[in-house]
Amino acid sequence: MKIFKDRHVNKKLIVGKQVLILGYGNQGRAQALALRKSGAKVKIHLRPKSHSARQAKKDGFLLQDLNKAVPMADYIALLTPDERMPEIFEEVKPHLKPKQALVFAHALAIHFNLIQIPKGINTLLVAPLGPGKKLWELYREGKGMTAWVAARPQKAFPKALAYAWGIGATRAGVIESSFRDEAIGDLFGEQAFLCGGLLGILLYSYRTMRKHGLSDANARLETLGQIDSLAQLLKDEGPAGFIQKISPTAAFGAQKALGRMKILEAVFEKLFTEIESGRFVKEWMKAKDGFSKKELIVELGLKKISAEYS
Repeated sequence: MKIFKDRHVNKKLIVGKQVLILGYGNQGRAQALALRKSGAKVKIHLRPKSHSARQAKKDGFLLQDLNKAVPMADYIALLTPDERMPEIFEEVKPHLKPKQALVFAHALAIHFNLIQIPKGINTLLVAPLGPGKKLWELYREGKGMTAWVAARPQKAFPKALAYAWGIGATRAGVIESSFRDEAIGDLFGEQAFLCGGLLGILLYSYRTMRKHGLSDANARLETLGQIDSLAQLLKDEGPAGFIQKISPTAAFGAQKALGRMKILEAVFEKLFTEIESGRFVKEWMKAKDGFSKKELIVELGLKKISAEYS
């Protein structure tokens, strides 16, 4: 595993350079603010009637027309949702010039061939391991958020490091990856553990307790109520240290539960196969226009679990 820090960066590759940010959401705003603070000349492009336009102007950024801004940019960061990437890139593509750098915070569109990068364009992956809000928070504290980095061609890798430095990531250390590993790893991590798995364990644990007569407060506080402290303990101590720090009763119970949860391996294997083959991405691109997070919340009954907890 190759880790790169501030001392490995040629800062001249980003300081004073023109950076065009497409999108001003979770990652877009955070990266734009950090890059400007690091000395880059940052401009923003947003769709007409974008809800983010007011915030971008409030933050002191100029909103640029795509056909004027793209040819002038040294770096063009596509920080838009995955499902919108193909249509947005088609608008960008005619204005690209050789040796410009396209920056992605997630490799999905590249690895699964949702877009085709013209020859002569540097393709950079700078994928922070966390939400934009936290990235900007850490940057302001003089810290940084770890990120995956990759480049095509490989000789453009110093530009990826420079961009990563610009958002504060090399303060913490960035890790060299590949577009394939980041794309598949990110999707699998979300589905198997970080989003699907964690939410599923919460949901089915809560339902089981309620089914057997435990109060709503008990069911919520024995799941959501303790997740922060235990997740932090797991991060700080690692799995072995985690077992050492919890009670003997909890450790014995974990042993019994883990043995039975081995059935999840088959579920995870299926998820991984669907992601690796491209099937998941095809399904998502087909379903994206009809997908609703609000409907998912209702379907799973999640509002009841969280309504009174906060």
